[in-house]
Amino acid sequence: MHTHLVAPSQLIPLISARLGFHPPVHSYSLHPLSSQLQGIASGAQVLLVQAPDDQYVHRLQASHPNLLDLLLVPSPIAPSHGFITLASGNNAQLTEAASLIDHLAPIHNGWLHIGPLGSCGYINQLWHTLLTPQGAPPFLDWRLLSEANTQAKALDHTLTQADLIAQLASLMAQQQLQIQTMASISRRFLADYPDEAFIPHHPQTSNFFGAFSASNQAPAEQLARLLAQY
Repeated sequence: MHTHLVAPSQLIPLISARLGFHPPVHSYSLHPLSSQLQGIASGAQVLLVQAPDDQYVHRLQASHPNLLDLLLVPSPIAPSHGFITLASGNNAQLTEAASLIDHLAPIHNGWLHIGPLGSCGYINQLWHTLLTPQGAPPFLDWRLLSEANTQAKALDHTLTQADLIAQLASLMAQQQLQIQTMASISRRFLADYPDEAFIPHHPQTSNFFGAFSASNQAPAEQLARLLAQY
């Protein structure tokens, strides 16, 4: 089956380089996320990468039922070493797409099934809430983080105590706002969450979460329930 990979345009070169370095047998094509699946047949297999949120995924599912969503952590070493990869969707569709997802990940089966469709969109929304500076572009990549680190090193370290206290107060207010935002995002995600037991695509997934694996909750659901308490 041919698979359509739909991703933010900034991420497409990294994905293309990874699949060029580690070519899959699986037939695929790359499309910018801005196209929103235009021109892709409704019955086609689609891997939606870095969806803005879970609602976005479900809106596209209405016209493309054979849809999965992924989260790839962008990194300069991804072309040669693979992406840290999260996937969400049902097991039957993940099995069909697994050979291509394996080539995006560092190793065979080296990716994590975190929940039903839309779970990666939810995690991506948390990612941006936590890491994207206010006013920065909606797609966060490692260049932004590198620039932020460089700027931090160049800061004047001769600040007065009052300046430091003011900066600390500003940081704490920002963190509180982030926590409240993530809690709100999580409660909205849980409101639409399907009432069904989670069965991970990889049986060994249960070994990753210790005591939490005793429940039938997906990793995304467990995280959402934790954050929703705040």
